[in-house]
Amino acid sequence: MERMRGDDGRFPIGALITLLVIAAAGYGAYWFLGEQGFLGEPSNEPTAAAEAAGEGEEDLRPEWLQGTDHQLPAVIPPEDDRMPSYYQLQPWVWDLVDDDWNVTVVRVGEGDQYTWFSDVQELYLVSPTEELFRIAEFDTTINRDVVHWDPELEVAWIVRADGAQYEQVIEFDLRQLENDYTFTGGAISTANRIDNGVANLGFVGDQPDGLELWITWDANGDATGVLWRDGEEWIDSLVQDEIGRMVREGFSQDRGVDAWVDAETGRAVYHGVYIDPSLGTVADERWIVHDLQVDSFDDEVVVATPSDDCVPAGGEYAGAFEGDRIVADCGGTEWLLDPYGLSEPKKR
Repeated sequence: MERMRGDDGRFPIGALITLLVIAAAGYGAYWFLGEQGFLGEPSNEPTAAAEAAGEGEEDLRPEWLQGTDHQLPAVIPPEDDRMPSYYQLQPWVWDLVDDDWNVTVVRVGEGDQYTWFSDVQELYLVSPTEELFRIAEFDTTINRDVVHWDPELEVAWIVRADGAQYEQVIEFDLRQLENDYTFTGGAISTANRIDNGVANLGFVGDQPDGLELWITWDANGDATGVLWRDGEEWIDSLVQDEIGRMVREGFSQDRGVDAWVDAETGRAVYHGVYIDPSLGTVADERWIVHDLQVDSFDDEVVVATPSDDCVPAGGEYAGAFEGDRIVADCGGTEWLLDPYGLSEPKKR
């Protein structure tokens, strides 16, 4: 059957226009009354309410995250329940890392002490508020510890510690997870060059001139030299050759000499003794005073001592200063020695 034509089912256009005109007039009146203050302040504006809530809420994120658009990444449970839980290390985390962060090795278990030295060994990035981010998992055939690290270069220097007389130190790229075995170039003492790189290298501190001071030592813990780091550049010192000469002349029991090193004031003192092989007593000695900030030294220093068995007291691989004097253990008693004048030693 043919559908009938006509106006049935059509929406009247005229009525639509009339409704639009009425709505516009009503909105205009509402706007006018609102502007004149008759309607009061709107109480259900969603944007304003959301902004007000955001401004009033306390930011519960760690302080190092506040002011950013980031949230803490997901927590990863450890495979070994003796290890800590950690947060997933997202790439953007590195953009927030500075000197307030740290890098550390966490390990558990004692292994079998033959083929491995621990059960689990992992490297973590540690935030200023102690959140952990796992960087890498190390094998357990040898212990590893962080010697020092640079947050700007995103590298760490890690010692492969196995109790050997010469323990290897590597530079580890924290992003690429790659090792550099010869990172010091020719700056390190020849006494500390091994087949797979460098060994017995430690960080002392920052000098007043901004350079990092590092020290190397022999199997006895005696200093074989000092060197500096300036960003990616490693700088050798003139005193390394002088210590080498002292060793060749017999003023050393191995490859190094006693040392007192103070990075904060940029100075160091070295002491070598020659022991008469037939008598077993000290027959001669040499003292060196080293200005670390200009790399100049005086090798004709005379230091008054209470006995001929004075060695550095305290400190690791190098003794300490107290004012302009060095702290020495002489016959089991601590003395303050004056390497910059002819003053008599003082008991500490």
